[in-house]
Amino acid sequence: MNFNIYSYTRIPSTNDVAIKLIKKQNMKQGFVFSKFQTSGRGTRGKKWISKSGNFFGSVFFELKKNTPKFHEFSVITPVLITKKIKKITDCKNIYIKWPNDIYINDQKVCGILQEVIQNENNQKYLIIGIGINLVSHPKIRSQSISNIKKETKVLINNNEMLNEIKKSFQIFFKNIKSYSFKKYMSLGNSLSR
Repeated sequence: MNFNIYSYTRIPSTNDVAIKLIKKQNMKQGFVFSKFQTSGRGTRGKKWISKSGNFFGSVFFELKKNTPKFHEFSVITPVLITKKIKKITDCKNIYIKWPNDIYINDQKVCGILQEVIQNENNQKYLIIGIGINLVSHPKIRSQSISNIKKETKVLINNNEMLNEIKKSFQIFFKNIKSYSFKKYMSLGNSLSR
């Protein structure tokens, strides 16, 4: 499965654009990326504060018979992203905080938002919104939040992150026949706290 990149400078939300691409342009899969979001969304209706220089993207694809169930991606996606950040930064103290956050040194650096939608033909699609604090982070009293550059001293640019995450999903779907949820769950548990 190849994920074409739909790149923007400024949009309300990458998930919202993915919904429009599916419903209005009949796109089957893709990767929406933006340098800035004006109305980024987190889980449970929370706002995702989108500081410039950080990563904002949404992977989307049709949920077919041979595709893992949507809830399995709440394990698959954090595993893929955690492994990728760990490889790029060589960070030892990175972990998944279930169900949808990634932490470094006990500081949140990434949030994931999954949505399932249907088009007019009743085909189901999964949209996976990914926000990563690469170079800066908001100050929120109720949470310990940081960014990858501060915690690892490694600067990752948006294009590198975009290409690496896209590659991870493409490899995952290329090897779908050997997919095992049990294996991903075990790997996820080994990467979590």
